[in-house]
Amino acid sequence: MRPEFQLVSPQDGTQAPRNTRVRVAIFELGSKAPAISLRDADGAAVAAKREILELNGLRIVELTPKRTLTAGSSFEVRVGDESAGSFTTTKLKDRAAPVWKGVAVATFVKEDKTATTTSPDGSKIRIIRTESTCFRPDPYAVLEIEEAQDDSLVLFGVWFPDDKGKLHTKAAPLMYLYPKDGRLSLGSNSICDPIQFAFPTVQRKLKIAVAAIDVAGNRSKVATVTLDLRKPASRPPE
Repeated sequence: MRPEFQLVSPQDGTQAPRNTRVRVAIFELGSKAPAISLRDADGAAVAAKREILELNGLRIVELTPKRTLTAGSSFEVRVGDESAGSFTTTKLKDRAAPVWKGVAVATFVKEDKTATTTSPDGSKIRIIRTESTCFRPDPYAVLEIEEAQDDSLVLFGVWFPDDKGKLHTKAAPLMYLYPKDGRLSLGSNSICDPIQFAFPTVQRKLKIAVAAIDVAGNRSKVATVTLDLRKPASRPPE
């Protein structure tokens, strides 16, 4: 059975700078990493450095072309014999790092199994979350972030400390995330979400690092934030 995959960046059908990097997410960590290649309009493989990032149920394969891509050309990303998507290069190289002011608020959340909400008529309704087939009782974190300024698509790289508590931000991040409504989610509150992350159970506090990263790999300044794992909120921020 083939693994599920998704082209992370550049996004399918978009334009990208000539020095873009290609990132593909594979959603089956236990499977053997499939052959991922970048092809030009003639179907020839583009020589690229390959790096694999792995973290709890998610594998991201990053391809960095060894030469600057030809301007105004179409390229296809293939996973095995299947197409993951395509993009077209612009005339430009992206050398400028995103401008980003960092994380405004970080909230560690472990949702209660039940909750109360208000219906349109004003009455109170008791919700039992465990009745949902997608409910996952695992904790997760919500990072409310400032908007990043850049000329190209921006993702956010996240670093976690090693066994000695050190953050190695000069190395590749352990995961890439897209913001949604000005927030980043670490972990998942749904088993229907293929991206998972297990927070450590023995640590009291967890210090992580975050940076805005564009499709060419340029990074903003790194922001660090500390999550208090002993005092989770019972619901995500409004």
